[in-house]
Amino acid sequence: MEKAYRQGELVFVPKVEKVTKENEGRGAYYTFKSKGTKVIREGEITGHCHVVEKGEILTDNRNMVLDNPDGAIIVHPEHKPLKLPGISEVSPVGEMDIIIQREYDEANDKYVND
Repeated sequence: MEKAYRQGELVFVPKVEKVTKENEGRGAYYTFKSKGTKVIREGEITGHCHVVEKGEILTDNRNMVLDNPDGAIIVHPEHKPLKLPGISEVSPVGEMDIIIQREYDEANDKYVND
């Protein structure tokens, strides 16, 4: 089983195959490019941001991947800094899927607010 890391509503899951900028990833229809910012997600309620201090966020406009071959630190004012490993046994390619947790009920689903 893969090891996952969590900070608030964000979950980071190490990838086993590399998704490189400008190359296809997750199938023929997705091309990942730099997001152009260090902000992963801004809080809807407080406006506080989850920010990458080291590493790069890649996106295909649907999914996000953290490119962190040397490790990364994620900061948020309401959480302890999250240290993520770079290339290692846990993260063999130095990249992690960034997943935003969702809440589900019988009528609808929504993103978790942090």
